[in-house]
Amino acid sequence: MTERSTLTIVGVVSFYFCISLSLVFLNKALMKGLEFPYPLFISWYQLIIAQVAIVVFGWLGQRIKIFPLYLFAPWEWDTQIARKVLPLSLVFVAMLSFNNICLQHVEVSMYQVYMALKFINKVLGSTTIDNCLDPNPFAFI
Repeated sequence: MTERSTLTIVGVVSFYFCISLSLVFLNKALMKGLEFPYPLFISWYQLIIAQVAIVVFGWLGQRIKIFPLYLFAPWEWDTQIARKVLPLSLVFVAMLSFNNICLQHVEVSMYQVYMALKFINKVLGSTTIDNCLDPNPFAFI
C-alpha cells in the first residue's frame, strides 16, 4: 500500500468519525434541546440529504478535478445491484433509525460507550468468523 493511499484511508476514516460524532451531538440537541420528538423523521431527513449530497458531489466530481471532489463517483442506478443490496440497505436504515431512537432515551456519553463497544465487538466477531473459516489459526496476525 502506498503512502498516499494510506493517507487517504486515514483521512476518510477521520472524516467519518468527525461527521458521525457531530451528527450524534446534533441529533441529541434536536431531540432533547429543541424537544423534537420524532427520531425517525430525523433519520429520514438525514438519509435524503446524504443522497442529494452523493448525487451533487458525483456530478461536481466529473466536472471539477480538485482533491475532495474527484473521490466521488458519478451516481448511477443498476436495478440488479439494487436488488442485491436491498436487504443490507434495509438493515442499515433500521440501524440508523434505532440508533436515533436509542439516542432519544439515553445520554450521549452512554451512547458513545455503546457505539465503541459495538465497533470492538464487530472487529472481534469478524476476526473470529474469519479464523473459523481460515485453516491458518494465525491468519489475523
